[in-house]
Parts: sequence; structure tokens; C-alpha cells
Amino acid sequence: MVSNRVSIKIDNKERKSIMKREIKGFIFGFLFSSLLISNSVLAEGLTKTIQVMFNSINIEVNGQKVAADNILYNGTTYVPLRAISEMLNKDVTWDGSTNTAGINDKNFINDRIKVIAEDPYKQLKTTEEVAELADSIVLIESYDYNGNLLGTGSGIFINNEGYIITNNHVIEDSFKLSVITNEDENGKEYKDVQIINYDETLDLALLKINTISKGIHISSTKPKLGSNVVAIGSPLGLFNTVSEGIVSGFRDIGGSKYIQTSAPISPGSSGGALINMYGEVIGVVTAKIVDGENINLAIPNDVVLNFIDNSAESKRKIQTIEYSNAIYIGEVNNGLEHGYGKTIWFDGDIYKGYYQNGMKSGQGTYYWADGDIYVGNWVNDDRTGIGRYYFASEGTIYFGEFVEGRQEGYGSYHYLDGSVVFGKFNNNELVGQYAYFDTDGKVYVNEIRNGVPVFIK
Repeated sequence: MVSNRVSIKIDNKERKSIMKREIKGFIFGFLFSSLLISNSVLAEGLTKTIQVMFNSINIEVNGQKVAADNILYNGTTYVPLRAISEMLNKDVTWDGSTNTAGINDKNFINDRIKVIAEDPYKQLKTTEEVAELADSIVLIESYDYNGNLLGTGSGIFINNEGYIITNNHVIEDSFKLSVITNEDENGKEYKDVQIINYDETLDLALLKINTISKGIHISSTKPKLGSNVVAIGSPLGLFNTVSEGIVSGFRDIGGSKYIQTSAPISPGSSGGALINMYGEVIGVVTAKIVDGENINLAIPNDVVLNFIDNSAESKRKIQTIEYSNAIYIGEVNNGLEHGYGKTIWFDGDIYKGYYQNGMKSGQGTYYWADGDIYVGNWVNDDRTGIGRYYFASEGTIYFGEFVEGRQEGYGSYHYLDGSVVFGKFNNNELVGQYAYFDTDGKVYVNEIRNGVPVFIK
């Protein structure tokens, strides 16, 4: 009897004597080196056990299934050398003089976030069978500092370590998050939620909770137009609602790629899963085009996988800094806010924009708890440069120059009735001559004299 498995026991000292290496020249945008597995590749008394399932893209390491993206060719299973090296916490080196690759003795940081491997024996499922994957979908609740509910959304477990993929807008502006899983009959709530990474442009965020989770495999294959899909999410807070549809198109909106589906999607479904009939995630539900009837969007699987890969600690730029009165989530350099990020204060104020060496610098938006909003340039934590300030209590908008937080230079006031004043400002006060544009289209020239406006013409 011939076994369909090969056991390879490896340690760091004897690896060269037990691995037959070949460069097969597969090119997928990078040089692909592979390890040819044969029955002669055996060693005794060593520490790692790697089992290769012939005719499978997966391998097992100490009994745990790992996606290695093996190549199956002419009855031979080729395992990427990178997959083996990462299991040994080593790096792959390339010798250009001999055109060979090997495993370096130097340790490297393998902090890639694991995802569920593809099932080599996958079969088409019924809608009812796909719906059973609802255990891998969570409800996410977003709260402000005072515990007021800001909104709800959905998320997807991507592995068994508690990692959750969702939309950035589900967690945006939240001070506290709560994740509710399907572990218990009435749902189990987790309040200790870690934000691993986020990207406002992609509208993706990666969270983590402390639990052993049921992850879903994210397909690496582009779905086919017209193929059947199932959407699972929590619209309007209704936990794990299932809907059916098809892949009805592929869209490019504002430079971002989307999958269009006919599966009904409602508010609260954002961050939920779009699943093919093999039970694989092909997209993260993100939006509904209101003006169109039953036209819904999802972020494609390739974008999601790339975001997860870039969320490894060695790659991601996002970190969290906690202060006594605020929390910062964004890019950090030398322990200080540096680059793009957002700060949420306990009193309800929020800033989103750029920092330099711990201070707001560059373009940014500040939202005050009382409703005022400033959008514009910052220098050393002050509003300096061109900006727009909305006064919530009055409903007016100032657009113009600022210096160290003051209206300083030329600018214009826009009033609720449609009238506009344009002139020069000094220390927040209008000075000299200015133009007044009435709602009927007439223009008047006035002048400030001793603090009083005087009509000129």
C-alpha cells in the first residue's frame, strides 16, 4: 500500500541534508522557488513534522492545516520554499551565481496574520448549508465615550484567533466597540476589542477579540459574473440575516473596485460577508446605492486579502496611543503621532488628519462636540493657512485665511439666508472696507470705522 502523505521531520541543523531544492522558474510577479517533496526526504529525531498531502495545495505542520499554495504538476506536489522557511522562522536567500535558493540560518519575524486555508475537497453547497456559516459573522456596536450607541455593523472572522474584518466606517469615530458573537443562544458580547489596522480609502478595518473563533476561508479567485452568492450580516441590528442573489457586475467607483450583487443589503449589513456557493468569502459588504433598486456593493476578495497581509505588525503603520483624556489611532514615529491618524477625546471632540512629531500639521478636520467643524491646514497644532470653519450655533461658515487659530487675512462669511461678506480680517474681526453680497444679487461696499460698519456705495 502506498500512503498519500509524506512526513518530513525537520530541525534547523539538519534541514540541508533532507531537502532536495530546485528552482522551477514559476514567475507570478516574483521569483517562485519550490521544494520538491519525495519519499526519500525523511529524518529522525527532529522537532518539526510537516505533512504534505499529495494533490493538495495545503500542508500540515504538527497536525495543523496550513495554506502553502503548493503547485500540482504532472503528479508531483511542489511546496514553495518560502512556506517551509516560515515554519522554521527562517528566511529564504537567493544565490545569483548558482541560481539556487536556500533557507538562511538567520531568524526572521513571521508575523503574517493567518487566514483559513482553502478546503481541497470543497463542494458546492445549498443556500441552507452556506447559511450555517453565520456562526462566523459578528455584530459590531460602536459607542462614544459616554456609552451612547453610534451605530451597528457586521464583521467576519478570518481565522481561529479572533481576527475580524469589517468596514472602516463601522468603527469610525467610535471610542468604544462591542463585538457580539453567535457563541451563545442570545449572543456573547466582547467589550475588549482591539483595532489592529484600518484604511479609510479602502473602507476596511481589522479587529481582534480574545476568543477561539470559527473563521471563513477568503477565496483568492475572482467570482464569475452571474454566479450565485449569499450575503450574511446584521441589518438594522437584526443578528445574522441571510439573503440570496448573484454577482451582477464589477464596478470601479472613484478609483475603488467593487463587486456588485443583487443580494439585498440594508444598513447594518456593512462589514458582513458576501459568500459563494462553496462557502468562501468573495467580498466584504460595504454599501448600497440608494438611487438604484437592489444595487449593492462589496469590497472584492483580492483587496481584502491584500489589506490583511499588510496588517502584519512588521508592515502596518497603524498604532494606538492612549492618553489620560484621549485615544489616538494612526501612524506613529518614535512614539509620537506622525503621518495620518485620528484622535478621539473623552469630551467628544475628534480630529482626523495629518500629524508631524506629535502635533497636528498639514490637512485635517476637527469636529468639536458642540457641532463646530474646521476643515483646512494646520501648523504646530494651530489652524494656520487656508481653511473653512462652520459655526454650528449660528449656521454660518467662514472660509479664508487663519493664523494660529485666528481669522487673519482675507476671507468670507456665508450666512444662512444666502448673503456673503468678503473682506480682510484681523484677530477674528472684519477690518477696513468689505463687500456685502445681498440675497437679491446686489453688491454693497461698506467700511468698518471705529468698530462700526459704514455704508460707502
